[in-house]
Amino acid sequence: FINGWRISGITQLQSGPNLSGLNTQNFGMNLNSAKIPGTTFNISNASLLGTPNIQLNPVLTCDPRSGLGAHQYINANCFAAPTSIGQNGPIIIPPIYGPGYFNWDLGLHKNFQISESKRVQLRFTGYNFLNHPLWSFNGGNLGLSFDANTLKPNNPNFGITTDKQGHRIIEMAVKFFF
Repeated sequence: FINGWRISGITQLQSGPNLSGLNTQNFGMNLNSAKIPGTTFNISNASLLGTPNIQLNPVLTCDPRSGLGAHQYINANCFAAPTSIGQNGPIIIPPIYGPGYFNWDLGLHKNFQISESKRVQLRFTGYNFLNHPLWSFNGGNLGLSFDANTLKPNNPNFGITTDKQGHRIIEMAVKFFF
């Protein structure tokens, strides 16, 4: 009864996506009609850079990959709103990678011979056998937003994965071959 069991499996390992390549390098920066300090003009690419044809980017104040909490991939406190004429953040920011993907499917089966032409197969299959969750961003977690009065980031979930997907599925099957 113990001999003859077969095991099979599929393992998937995948690195996380490059988040700095998403949302046109400025994470869809929303300044919420903030004013240039000391003026009544809104902060925009036209008011700071003199043209609407150049994208306004947030200014980096530290490495956005440092000082991260649980399930956090981007530190919002490392971004500041540009506030002076001619000031613009970098066109290319350091690569920031999101959550990776790991999945392991496992199958275990054994054939029991009944007669020369008939057999029964007992099969156990586990999908996502280790029950490893896949963390992901929801629609608003990659949108960089600033408070209009303080010019500080005001999206508390920016760069944090809040959605957990995936669960273990176990199947048991009995097949009769004739």
